[in-house]
Amino acid sequence: MLTEKIGIQPELLYSVQGSTITLFNTKVDNKYSYLNIPVLFRYNIIPLINVHAGPQLGINLSADQKSGGNSASFKNDVNTADFAVAFGAGFDLPVGFNGGIRYNLGLSNTAKNATNGETAKHTVFQIYVGMRLFGAK
Repeated sequence: MLTEKIGIQPELLYSVQGSTITLFNTKVDNKYSYLNIPVLFRYNIIPLINVHAGPQLGINLSADQKSGGNSASFKNDVNTADFAVAFGAGFDLPVGFNGGIRYNLGLSNTAKNATNGETAKHTVFQIYVGMRLFGAK
């Protein structure tokens, strides 16, 4: 914390993200896993409740697709880095546990070889729980 109310909150998160689409009457499930590294600016409304926002770097760990009983990896078709802006609200319990809700707005195109101006961006709503490892709340 920089002051009693304002601080910087770096995090390290494992996030499973995905989508489901229907192509030619066939359901296609895409599942991604990311190591997300947000650096959030936080404001404590009261000692237990905060709002936060800031940039986030996501590193793609896997990208798998399931369709009609078949599974395949498409990690080579996905950019390694995903940039986003994260914002949300959280709570901090005195014993070090925390949690909250957050929305990540994707800024970068995750499709590596997009053609015809196609873009794929992650927009993710998260519910999270965690434990503070360092510093004061």
